[in-house]
Amino acid sequence: MYKKLGLGTLSLSGAYQRKTTLKIEREVEKIDSTYFQFIDFAYVYKELGLDVLNILANYKNWRKKTINFKFARDLSKNNEDIFNEIIKSVPKNWEGDLFLMFHRVTNNSYKRHLEIISYLKKRSFDYDLSFGLSLHSIEQYKDYISSDIFSKIQIPYNIVDNKAMDKLIKICSNNKKIIQARSLLGGGLFTGKFDYSDFGKFEEGIRSGWNIQNKSFVKRIRKFEEIIKENNFYSDKKLNFDEISLYMYDYVLKNKYIEEIISGGSNHKQINLLGEFIKNLV
Repeated sequence: MYKKLGLGTLSLSGAYQRKTTLKIEREVEKIDSTYFQFIDFAYVYKELGLDVLNILANYKNWRKKTINFKFARDLSKNNEDIFNEIIKSVPKNWEGDLFLMFHRVTNNSYKRHLEIISYLKKRSFDYDLSFGLSLHSIEQYKDYISSDIFSKIQIPYNIVDNKAMDKLIKICSNNKKIIQARSLLGGGLFTGKFDYSDFGKFEEGIRSGWNIQNKSFVKRIRKFEEIIKENNFYSDKKLNFDEISLYMYDYVLKNKYIEEIISGGSNHKQINLLGEFIKNLV
């Protein structure tokens, strides 16, 4: 089944390791843009200090693509400030379409999202407005099940974190929602860029919970170890992370309900690996 591929920009933005604008530019130049149909970007990624979207806008082959834009993570902001998240993020020379995805979903967010949508529709836009949701659990979706306003759902999905999402995927599919999968490699956990001794030492928000006191984290590590053991992913007694990545990609690609996937990776080699893999499947 053909699946659209989006360039994930969280890791490129420096979420897992420090980066410079020059380093990102060098990576972008080596990423094969022909693999991708859209770009996944969030307003909060700008807080990392590097605006990947602005860097991509310098390249004609990138700025013609659709932006999958996650916004309104802070729902306490007023409507005008949330509107400005979009205006300040999308480069003026961008030529592609824009798809808006709410980045924060809570038990009480449905009415607030409708208020924001109503406000945005009254403002002047150069885009046809369509909306989706970035979710982490089936509980977050319960207030939205009967709504036709949100056409696309983004979820973390990989071979390690699959069980919590499988039921949600089927419900969304039954409701004719387009399902996007991100975190194909476990949200940066299984990329091979650090050793076990590093766990518990990370200070960044995403990785600060990666420690042995976190039961969920330990459970994920144990499952990952089982996968390694079952498949013997070793080369010269070292883990072959390219093989591990391809194995994890293949698992997501075989899910018939998932129509769009978002690449992870902080470097061109890792990103192109997924693009080439999908290209060879078609």
